Amino acid sequence: MAFDGTSIWVASSGSGTVSKIDRSTNTVTANVIVGGSPTGVAFDGTSIWVANSGSNTVSKIDSSTLVTASVLVSEPTQAVAFDGTSIWVTGLVLSHVLKIDRSTNTVTATVSTFAQPLEVAFDGTSLWITQRFGTTVFKFDPSTLTVTATVTVGSQPLGLAFDGTNIWTANSGVAGVSKIRV
Repeated sequence: MAFDGTSIWVASSGSGTVSKIDRSTNTVTANVIVGGSPTGVAFDGTSIWVANSGSNTVSKIDSSTLVTASVLVSEPTQAVAFDGTSIWVTGLVLSHVLKIDRSTNTVTATVSTFAQPLEVAFDGTSLWITQRFGTTVFKFDPSTLTVTATVTVGSQPLGLAFDGTNIWTANSGVAGVSKIRV
């Protein structure tokens, strides 16, 4: 899910859509058809970005709910994040993290540093990336494209959130949550 300051955007993997929900009335105001099996959603201040794992694409949606771009990527994607400049998506099969230029809608970097990257979040300075089926969260510098720290958490970290001070991860293998001081 993502929040754009007004509405909540929710991916529906089964229907290939993203729903725009009015938070004051709790009603769906639009269903936008995107690529196959959308999983991750992020807001960049202007557009909504959707990782579509079933079609190896990342969709860009404008405020009027029109898909304005579909970026073809090298593999199924899972999660998407905005770092203040670029869009980042995790690749499920080839273990890549992909950087997308949001003005040209093209992949500008492919990082192969990670073993099975799953989720991605931005803390204002660094990206944080979970390792699928592992016990690791990586701190990643988006400007140098390097890992700056590796943090061990509970097994199978799936979700990531930044609360303004800490990174939180949900660890499905141990039914727990880890807090990482940034």
